[in-house]
Amino acid sequence: MTGCTVGQYIRKRRLSCSADELMHTRKRVIDIAFDFQFESQESYIRAFKSMFGTTPGAYRRSPRIIAVYNALHLNQMQRKDLLPMQPDIIRKKFLLVGVETRIDLRSDFSSKLSLLRNALRQSLPAIENKVTPVRMVGIWLPDPDDADDEMSPKRVYFTGVEVADVDGAPPHLVIKDLPESLFARFREKTRGTMSRYAYTQWLPTSGYLLNMDVLPGDFEIFDDMEHDGVDDECDILLPIRTCPVND
Repeated sequence: MTGCTVGQYIRKRRLSCSADELMHTRKRVIDIAFDFQFESQESYIRAFKSMFGTTPGAYRRSPRIIAVYNALHLNQMQRKDLLPMQPDIIRKKFLLVGVETRIDLRSDFSSKLSLLRNALRQSLPAIENKVTPVRMVGIWLPDPDDADDEMSPKRVYFTGVEVADVDGAPPHLVIKDLPESLFARFREKTRGTMSRYAYTQWLPTSGYLLNMDVLPGDFEIFDDMEHDGVDDECDILLPIRTCPVND
């Protein structure tokens, strides 16, 4: 039912809880290692990097979205309406052209997103070599000026379209060249539901890790160029890589 042994479950839970300690306390890494029953700081660092793709120190300095392994409740897993949803696994690279802006999550950012998407729509005729069907891509990224502040509400939001190549791309637009990777593609029918499921339920037992070399998190591809309603359907794509053999 869980996809892992009892020993693997305990190890993943310890590492997930230690990640929470790294983010929310100022304890030394070595103290956290001993608190979660690792024999040494070195063995803890190796285990943490194997599971999350980054070291404890790097994660504390620049927190990213990681796939924590939440406590499992077997009575809930037996319910038919909570059966796991399996995504499509695809291999692909993405070449995107669009616009981006900095957004403070503490303020009303809806109007800023609308302005950004309108700017993309106005630029569409000037973007050549668009991949059809033309779909709007949205990517949330850390603000580079606040990368060391784990609680920062500032983000960078990019929205664009996929292109076959960037020849003739207007100079005022932003190019995102995402390297080839495996992606887990989830279909989201209700906004805000599938991304959380992907990180907290699917990824920890999937045999994959988040591919941080592509993006620090997922991105969304909307069905059309409008996305004016909260119930617009979209695809959520999570860049992934296979786990090391010794994990």
